[in-house]
Amino acid sequence: MGKITSHIGFIGGSGLEQLIDEDDGYRDVKTYNNIVTPYGIISQVQAGTLGSKRVYFISRHGREREYSPNEAPYNAYLWFFANVKIIETFMNDKAYKIGRIN
Repeated sequence: MGKITSHIGFIGGSGLEQLIDEDDGYRDVKTYNNIVTPYGIISQVQAGTLGSKRVYFISRHGREREYSPNEAPYNAYLWFFANVKIIETFMNDKAYKIGRIN
């Protein structure tokens, strides 16, 4: 249970709706909803710590399957992963603001 040494991000597709679960050995599991980025809204991000790695999971189709494969905000997903070390301290269990959704 040491210091976080790296971050890992996954985008799941059909059949992989959830990756991060305390039953699988993750700790500090959180779910963030309605993250607004400069490239669109990410409806849900799951996060957890496994060993010394912080792991993030985004369901490609959204939490309620609101995105078809050609409508998914892929640029928003990539922006999130590129900036997660900076923005994680500002995220909470409600909406995160680079714009706020209620």
